[in-house]
Amino acid sequence: MSREGSPRENPTDESASSINKNNYFILFYLLKFCDFSIHDLARQPLSAMDAGSVDTQVTPDAQTQEVLNSENELPTSIALDSIQMPPPPSESTQENMEGEEEGERGGDEQTIQIDQQDTQQEQTTTVNDNENQDIIEKPERDSPPRLPDTFYYDAEKIHAKPLTTNEKIFPENTLSMFRSYAYDCNKRGNLHILDNKTVMFVAACVIEIIDLSTGQHQYIQTTGGYSIGAVVVHPSRQYFAVGEKGDMPNIVIYEYPSLRPYRILKTGTQRSYAYLDFNTEGDLLASLGSSPDYMLTIWDWRDEKILLRSKASSQEVFKVSFSKDLKGHLTTSGIGHIKFWKMARTFTGLKLQGELGRFGRTEISDIEGYRELPDGKVISGTEWGNMLLWDGGLIQIEVCRKKGKPCHNGPIQQVLLNESDVFTVSEDGYIRVWDFETIDTAEATDEGSKMEMEPLNELRVGTDSKLMGIKRGVVDDMSLWFAQDARGNIWKIDLTFSKNSTDPEVLLSFTSGAVTSLDVSSVYHTFACSASNVIRIYNIFTQEVLSQKMFTTSVTSLKWLPTVFDEKSDGILAGFSDGIIRYFKLRSGIKPSGTEKKLEFDLRMIQVLKPHTKPVTFITLEVKNQWIATGSADGTVFFFNFTPKGLNPIGFVNVKEEITFMTWTPAQYDKTRLLVCLKNGVIHEYEGPGGIKFDTSTSYLLESQLPVRIFRFRSIKSRLRHEEELERKRKEEEERQRKLEEERRLRGIEKKEKEGERPTEQEEEEEQKEDDWKPYIPEIPSAALFAVYTSPDTFWLSMDDYDAGYLYHCQFSNKDDRFQYNPERQDTIVNTLPVPNTDLAHGDDIPLTSILIREKLNLIFVGLKNGFIRIYPYGGPQVFQSLDDYWTKGSHDTEYGIVTHLITSFDDRFALSGGADGNIFGYVVKGDLSIFQEQFEIPKMPAYTGETEPQDITDSKHYSIEEEKQKAEQDKMKKSAEGLKNEMRQRIEGLRGKFRRLLIENDQLPADLRIARQDFILDENIRQNFLAEIQDKIDLSAKELAWESERCNIALRKLEQWFVDPVAQDVVSVKSFDGKWEVSTFRTIELPNDFYSLQEELERQKNALLDKGKRKETVEVSDEKAGESREARTTDSKSSTTKLKGAKAMRVERLLRKMEERAKRRQKRKEEWAVLYQKKKPEGYDDPAEVGNIRYAKDNMGNYFLKTASDYVVPVEQRLTVLRALDRIMKIRFVVI
Repeated sequence: MSREGSPRENPTDESASSINKNNYFILFYLLKFCDFSIHDLARQPLSAMDAGSVDTQVTPDAQTQEVLNSENELPTSIALDSIQMPPPPSESTQENMEGEEEGERGGDEQTIQIDQQDTQQEQTTTVNDNENQDIIEKPERDSPPRLPDTFYYDAEKIHAKPLTTNEKIFPENTLSMFRSYAYDCNKRGNLHILDNKTVMFVAACVIEIIDLSTGQHQYIQTTGGYSIGAVVVHPSRQYFAVGEKGDMPNIVIYEYPSLRPYRILKTGTQRSYAYLDFNTEGDLLASLGSSPDYMLTIWDWRDEKILLRSKASSQEVFKVSFSKDLKGHLTTSGIGHIKFWKMARTFTGLKLQGELGRFGRTEISDIEGYRELPDGKVISGTEWGNMLLWDGGLIQIEVCRKKGKPCHNGPIQQVLLNESDVFTVSEDGYIRVWDFETIDTAEATDEGSKMEMEPLNELRVGTDSKLMGIKRGVVDDMSLWFAQDARGNIWKIDLTFSKNSTDPEVLLSFTSGAVTSLDVSSVYHTFACSASNVIRIYNIFTQEVLSQKMFTTSVTSLKWLPTVFDEKSDGILAGFSDGIIRYFKLRSGIKPSGTEKKLEFDLRMIQVLKPHTKPVTFITLEVKNQWIATGSADGTVFFFNFTPKGLNPIGFVNVKEEITFMTWTPAQYDKTRLLVCLKNGVIHEYEGPGGIKFDTSTSYLLESQLPVRIFRFRSIKSRLRHEEELERKRKEEEERQRKLEEERRLRGIEKKEKEGERPTEQEEEEEQKEDDWKPYIPEIPSAALFAVYTSPDTFWLSMDDYDAGYLYHCQFSNKDDRFQYNPERQDTIVNTLPVPNTDLAHGDDIPLTSILIREKLNLIFVGLKNGFIRIYPYGGPQVFQSLDDYWTKGSHDTEYGIVTHLITSFDDRFALSGGADGNIFGYVVKGDLSIFQEQFEIPKMPAYTGETEPQDITDSKHYSIEEEKQKAEQDKMKKSAEGLKNEMRQRIEGLRGKFRRLLIENDQLPADLRIARQDFILDENIRQNFLAEIQDKIDLSAKELAWESERCNIALRKLEQWFVDPVAQDVVSVKSFDGKWEVSTFRTIELPNDFYSLQEELERQKNALLDKGKRKETVEVSDEKAGESREARTTDSKSSTTKLKGAKAMRVERLLRKMEERAKRRQKRKEEWAVLYQKKKPEGYDDPAEVGNIRYAKDNMGNYFLKTASDYVVPVEQRLTVLRALDRIMKIRFVVI
């Protein structure tokens, strides 16, 4: 996989030596006179240090030499890369460093920027304090750039090529990708807009660019050969950045629309990039790495330099973004956290200071969407659909809808700010608009308080959409937006919310979720695929969708029946997650119902049955006998006979474990057998159900009737690795002995006899370790992924998890294990082939997950768990001769793009791959893309003739065909038992009737001839036994209900004690007969038991106090100062003229209207106060009526002192004491009760 390096990476020896001579001298003075130490230098990331010396390095490339001539003429600058530096810190070291910094700086995570003291004026970034804000400023334009704007990389050189070990066997064009048929719609932020007619998104290892007007697709490969982690478009839309995955992946900046590689940023993270973002000016790029380092890096991307970097978190981080309004401010969010960053100038240089948001009393939530506000606050979403307003690292308030309803019924994926409105996008399919001013000015009464408000507008996108985010088109208003839908759609939406707003429109539609099945037609260049609950039929040549059908349950497996089963190859068999099998046929000429899009063909259901109770994981066909076998997660394999009318069930076997793979023996073998791979690593082989007459009258179970052979895999990987290690040590020892002998020979020393030599201590220790070695067996067995026959008794086996890294050649031990299988038996592994590991990013052994053998092509296609496709030469009957020669290329996502399906067209000219990442790729096999200039046959299907579909099974609890048979047998047995019971009941009833007639005849006889009633009792013991049995049943029932009875009694007593016992007198009503009058009493509560004793005690204390006499008490009364002054503030509103139109003008008009209403209310209050002040009497005015009353009171009421007088003293008998207050309370209580 070739790459082209940056012009600053390969200095000549002459230039490097000249730089190194000056470095130590300059570094000495830096350390002596500057605030810079070796400790500070060692803490810098390696890539940041390398970036400081790029201008002094010269490459032998003629183009680069000419580009950098002006820089080389300047004085030599400091080359920090000449100093031997430690490697980048590991994750644990970074966490320890973070812990030390948190102890020193109060929890702020900081990273150190290298203070580069270059003598030439470099283009750097500085921070100036302007109005107490840290603002990033660009240097003067006179500073010469490191790389000119006209420099571009050669795309042909930097893009990864397929890796082949033998170009003669596997040329580069062994597989050539020509189309991506799907869309990873669940990937975070996987929709980008280049212009109003061009969209871009990630398709595993390629960037896919689609022209919506012409339908043209363009693809850009990665430079490392792995998949892509993140993409972002520059604010000018002239560039876009692609963050890759792999071992120390790159960020490649492409120019648009030329798509030429413009800049390459290296060593920003270890494994993959999770998110990228440009700042508003577009001169800085923030990158966020994923596991294991979660590294946040700030780039001067035009110069390919790292400015700042820091570990963002110890948990998964979803997103990073620059503030749109505050320069130097960033925000990151992820699992259970949000973090606020600031690029600040400190005495040691420019640093990143991070403050972790504290949830307080609010429940911790994963945060996907957020938006920085102009005043520094942040609005974020939550998992439960509410919004959080953050200020200073704390939650200021939580926003919800009225009556406590959440803002959205699902996680908020995106928060946008447009002028005075806040837009929220959620997985519930709604886009809602909220008033920004109301949220921003909200004040919390206490921690964890909520504010209720309703949205101004809302838009529902589709009926079952799951929005992951929206992107704005290149327009001035809100009329053009594009939405990413996790259901597989890309929408065009209008957010003007006016009368002329257009409805959401689907621009592109794909399958959604992991690809669960993939198969091709045996006649035409068409293929069928399934993902989630959709089946789609594509034309490989034209890439058009020929048919689509949606279901209520997920499609888990699919098989396109070949011409042996169906002449016209129009039959498709599909398995579902509820265990149902449906048989379809493609028909043409059917009119769509409702608003469905007209497609060329339609899938018509022919048969539906339910053989399983859990998802159908595999369907395999046996062509010679036309058998079909279906495997399920419920651990059963069901056999069917295929007929023109559909599937006839034969029976099933129970393997008691989930089935991962099934294959029939090749056609040339004498016996037809089915090989079944299980999740627990066990392999079952069943003989075909032909030539045996099975008894399925009571059950379809064939377990004891069908011969079976069992192979239980035992892990031998640890032994193989141990043997490989011993072999390596042996070769090293032989090499060491050879060198030692050579050295002795040269020195003239005679070689000692081996018999007389004594082993060294190291050799003795190694022998001791070998004796102590024990094989490792994993506790949980690895799953068997696939198997391939090499003979009737042997097969190749691929294992998952720990046992990956080898292909195991296995052999069955017995001929039949139905009755003599021993689980502890050690089955034979004949041979193993080690699988070469080419994944430098992960390093572990990568399991082989799928296989496709094409004898005509002499090729074996193999899919890997890391998303790669590998091709081996076909080795004849033994299938694999060696795994040393191969062709490999990354196709699906490196982290979660397991290659689950590989298939070729009926003529082997095209190949298709499907993965767990939801992508489907088409390839040309051993050819070039000019094949599409040829003419291919147009698919044709029979016309629809009006056949009616059978009644579908819609209930997930519907009985399987085995349960139906068992139920039918049980019903038959119940019916037989009920018949016997009814017959016995009739006989007993006949005897009872006969007995009653005898009693009547006996009563009619004369008294002396009658038989006494007790004489009819033949045996008194029988009667007593019946009575005792009845009494025992009564006692047993009483005992069974004793606990429940006691519980009810206790509950009743509690209710009575609480509601009934305290009532002294209940309500009694007396009504007159004419209904005019009614008299009722009050409900009164009984006084407490200690009331009267307490009352007597109070009376005694009161009398004792009265006997002692009166005492004088004085009370000081202080004057209260009252009066409040208000300062009236008037604000002059400056009128401004605007030429706004559309929704923006409506919002401005709404804000102006609110301001006018508030001004009117203030004016009205001012007028009311003026009227009130006019009615106020002048100071010193006395009302004549009140003066007369006072004079009359003074003349007739004697010497009366007002309580407000300064010399007034409350009499002793009127003073309120504790005793008097308690006495009043008791009297009031007595009266009330």
